[in-house]
Amino acid sequence: MTENKNADRGKKFAKYGWTLSEANLSTLPEKAPQGGKRLTEWLTLEGRRSSLVEWLGHCGDDLRIHGRFQGIGAWTGRMAHRAPNQANIPSEFHGKPKSAVDEVKDKYDGQFRALWSVPEGSYLVGTDAEGIQLRVLSHIMGSEEYVHAIVSGKKEDETDIHNLNRKALGMSHVTRDMAKTFIYAFLLGAGTGKIGQILKVNMREAGQAVENFLESIQGLSNLKKNVIPHIAARGWFKGLDGRKVKVPSEHKTLAGMLQNGESVIMKHAALQWVKEAKQKGIDFKLVTWPHDEWQTEVCGNYATAEELGTMQRQSIVDTGVKFNMDCPLAGSTDIGKNWRDTH
Repeated sequence: MTENKNADRGKKFAKYGWTLSEANLSTLPEKAPQGGKRLTEWLTLEGRRSSLVEWLGHCGDDLRIHGRFQGIGAWTGRMAHRAPNQANIPSEFHGKPKSAVDEVKDKYDGQFRALWSVPEGSYLVGTDAEGIQLRVLSHIMGSEEYVHAIVSGKKEDETDIHNLNRKALGMSHVTRDMAKTFIYAFLLGAGTGKIGQILKVNMREAGQAVENFLESIQGLSNLKKNVIPHIAARGWFKGLDGRKVKVPSEHKTLAGMLQNGESVIMKHAALQWVKEAKQKGIDFKLVTWPHDEWQTEVCGNYATAEELGTMQRQSIVDTGVKFNMDCPLAGSTDIGKNWRDTH
């Protein structure tokens, strides 16, 4: 009876767009009742427990998890992962915990990442494309200002991309971290309410911040107000490699363009480095590929792992040149014994 009631309640929540996630559990205010805080803690712990049970269920006699994926699993061209979803493994929490959810993440998520490891005699090479969606965005906008901030900007003198975005919002209280959270939410189509939560302002102020942002970033207003509506009305856009990508709605168009660009770049880059590594006789296994990141097991010494990482980073750079990207691409590599070490 309880399960049926929960299912009915879940359908009602879905009808109104209400979802239960760590993102909205984290918004529980400090003055909330203690029972509410403990409930969010329990829900987060239960999510971690169920993930662990799922992973153990997929672990074979060889002590490996052979997850499944579809090379083109989403309309954007991104891969889709299942059994288990290796694109959704918790990453190590950084910073000071500010909620019951954060406390669970701080205590357990790094340990969960460390469970994904390589055997003795091997190294794990983690390479990701640095800021790839922002680089694709700068290419689409044709913004020299954005390109310069991404490529040459420095956090220390506040000329980096996240400080550029912070200033563009036009609100003195906004921090770099808030601006960093804002831009990725904005690119995914976050509404005014969500933007307000991130920037800690009311709905009117959130709307004004978005308008400030659109007008302050070179090429962004034209992209959002003219280019994207045109693409949505037409029903498709052309990817970096010339493919036609159908769009489901105007709301999802920008995120789709960025994710498709990311997917195309990573796949073309992988073709390059995999071929080169095989030609050089490197013994490797590409063990997981969550969107803009490769995790590769190298059977050999540390120098060989470094060599593969260099190949992977160069393949990302070369792919940017191949597609005539206005913003140069770049990659970064970490080498270790488990996924906690490498991302």
